[in-house]
Amino acid sequence: MRFYRLNSVSIFMFILFIAFFCLSVTSDSMAGSSEAKKNAKYIWKAATLAPDGVGWAVHVKEMLVPAISKVTNGELYFDIYWGGIMGDEEDYIAKMRIDQIQATGVTGCGGAMICPEASIIGLPFLFKDYNEVDYVLSRLRPSLDKLFIKKGFKMLVLTDEDFTKVYSVKFKFNTLGDFSKSRFITWYGPMEAALLKTIGASPIPVNVPEITASMRAGVCDSFIAPAIWVVGSQLYTVLKYVNPINLRYSPVYIIVTLKAWNQLSAVYKKDLIAEVAKLEHIFSQKIRESNDKCYNAMIQYGVKEVVMLDEETEIIRKKAMPLWNELAGEGKGKLYPKELLNEITGYLDEYRKLDK
Repeated sequence: MRFYRLNSVSIFMFILFIAFFCLSVTSDSMAGSSEAKKNAKYIWKAATLAPDGVGWAVHVKEMLVPAISKVTNGELYFDIYWGGIMGDEEDYIAKMRIDQIQATGVTGCGGAMICPEASIIGLPFLFKDYNEVDYVLSRLRPSLDKLFIKKGFKMLVLTDEDFTKVYSVKFKFNTLGDFSKSRFITWYGPMEAALLKTIGASPIPVNVPEITASMRAGVCDSFIAPAIWVVGSQLYTVLKYVNPINLRYSPVYIIVTLKAWNQLSAVYKKDLIAEVAKLEHIFSQKIRESNDKCYNAMIQYGVKEVVMLDEETEIIRKKAMPLWNELAGEGKGKLYPKELLNEITGYLDEYRKLDK
């Protein structure tokens, strides 16, 4: 039995080698160059939960950081702290408010901590696929940017985390009833907690750095997460099931304090916005490819994919859909204005008419 287990691990490591061959980093580019830091006029300390050397980190180092250096003539340096070594997303935001750090890469949860209205992107069953994501977010971006600016931050990058999937050490989640039996981690903020309660789950709040320990200790048995993170955390080794139901789309933001942003010249700001606009789509495509490779590697390792029947998916969708309007409006428990909901659903309707 032990021999078989070691053999499985060896096979999986080979799969991961293939999956991440195109993601390997040969140098830290500007992020690891002391000479670049010494010569920079502006130094932005940045923190993120993303682990170094995998997925998002690779794409940031290989694409975004060199582009930023180029358009600012090497005057802007990103000093990046990876893998949660400066705390969690709540810590990053607190540090940004007192200027200990100037930038962060955060999930949709972190983005919503800064700007609650941005949580609208993560509404359950909002998007069917990435074509809808690309169309809608390209049009919603100016409104989101204005909302972040009102909070004192600049939304520099808006890209993908994943269509996050449902993972469990115990349940298949091929029926609504499985949700009511589970002890479900919730880490993604009030919208996720509301969704889990609506579909009958018992959400247990856990910070991202504590998810792995909580799952291994048996405190919880299920969670929703991006494939890259599940591989990076090595939780695939204890998981039994994954259900690829698209409960929600989750974005990733790179956010900068307005104080740091406004220190740049008008030319640099204009050029950075133009460069990011060119890179975002390519960046998103690479993240999607990375998530697919990670997901497929987990299936090859032995995590069992359980695809829900359409009629069961529709039962869950109908249970979740009222949240769209329940979370809209002003006052306690409301996350975004009705006008923003109308805007995003208007873009969706527009796309779906064009797509027919």
